[in-house]
Amino acid sequence: MQNSVSITANLKIKGNDVKDQVLSWSGNKFSTIPDDIKDKISESEDTTFIMLRSCDLESLDNFPVANNLTKIDLGQNKLTGSELVKLVVKVPALQVLFLDGNDIAE
Repeated sequence: MQNSVSITANLKIKGNDVKDQVLSWSGNKFSTIPDDIKDKISESEDTTFIMLRSCDLESLDNFPVANNLTKIDLGQNKLTGSELVKLVVKVPALQVLFLDGNDIAE
């Protein structure tokens, strides 16, 4: 199993309290989402924010359907624009998507 971190973040943005349950695998190296991470995301009903920054991700084929996620950090990976289309169906509540450092110009 990959190393992960689970935290609860309490923020105040423009006077509103924002609470996110965060799961992070940032810095682990894999080209596609491993099955154990896919299962953890699928089973984490309270998680609203997933961080997969700097993982060398090239594919989102194995990303699970996650109706509860509102934020995903996929920055500093090897993803292309065609891979990102897959998130639209799999993460319908997505509001914030970090993509810095990917080749999404296609």
